[in-house]
Amino acid sequence: AVSRFELTEYSHKRVFSLIKLSEVADFNMKRIQVQWVKIWKLIGDHFVYVITNTKEQNIWQNALDNLKQIIGKLLQKSDLSFYNFQIDFFKPFEIIFNQTKGIPERGQFVINYIHFIIGQYGPFIHSGWVVIFRILKEGFQRKDPRINGDIQFMFKKMYDENLIINNSSIEVFRGYIETLCYMYLDKSLKQYAFETILNLLSKIMNEMD
Repeated sequence: AVSRFELTEYSHKRVFSLIKLSEVADFNMKRIQVQWVKIWKLIGDHFVYVITNTKEQNIWQNALDNLKQIIGKLLQKSDLSFYNFQIDFFKPFEIIFNQTKGIPERGQFVINYIHFIIGQYGPFIHSGWVVIFRILKEGFQRKDPRINGDIQFMFKKMYDENLIINNSSIEVFRGYIETLCYMYLDKSLKQYAFETILNLLSKIMNEMD
């Protein structure tokens, strides 16, 4: 409430409480999972509000960067990695991205940060892929060459490092294939998507031998 007041009531908006909120999130990671999810719901909702309702780029971009850093730390917590809690971690990114259809620059930042998280923390992502693939499918529907290019790089990372094939979740694998199908519908990426699916099948068959 204090952070929202600072961002709406002052002529020169302040981000002091927003920064402190990130510190609160960091400190409370030590709590048990069920308690943390309840805390994260409140924190995540506030980040969504700031990022989607603030016009000043320095403020919403700072909030988005803080969100990225918090999720990076959460992914490295071993006691949270193998639970569906990761879906809750990534949910704010999905809500934010779905609300950026009319503001492509902000949507591009979300994609950039998802790209960064995959690059830095890919092996730590488990159920979080479910939300990531929903974001990427929505990204393809926007038919933005920049977003499509970023998603292609993400898929190359996933394939080269076996990030999905090593994931035991059927839901995650289904999301991966569905997103590749969305990619296939884009003329510029059709060949890449087709080759990726073929190579993936070949890799699976080799591992089964």
